[in-house]
Amino acid sequence: ISVIWTPSHTETEVRGNAQAHHLAHEEANVCAMVSEDEHPDQQPDLPTPLTAYKNITTCYWEQRCTLPPPHCTLDKGEQVKWRLLQTNTCPTPSRLNLLLPQLYPSPTCPNCQQDQGTIYHMVLACPKHPKPQVAAQLQNRFNPW
Repeated sequence: ISVIWTPSHTETEVRGNAQAHHLAHEEANVCAMVSEDEHPDQQPDLPTPLTAYKNITTCYWEQRCTLPPPHCTLDKGEQVKWRLLQTNTCPTPSRLNLLLPQLYPSPTCPNCQQDQGTIYHMVLACPKHPKPQVAAQLQNRFNPW
């Protein structure tokens, strides 16, 4: 067996190319025609090939959906913020400093001016940022007696 690479739109016909094309399409059609009626007791080993444009794009879209969608009660702005948190792309001082150092010269926390301005620090670890009331209640609940 030898493989010959040729540009796709050549003027000259490559020997055996038409036969290889025909056999490949014939094999794909055989896979698509296998149905449960022919073999009710077993599932086909090969998946049905995607031939329609909508099926192909839907397949790609479903493969990219790895995170759960935002809750339906959130408004559009809250949904955007939720996605930024999920994908770790929130515009924090440390991230903005990496992307635009001329506009954001300092990567430090705007509250305490000491540590990196990351989401974790600014929401949970900053000593000058007021803790949410729920977090304080949870912390009191788990204190040892």
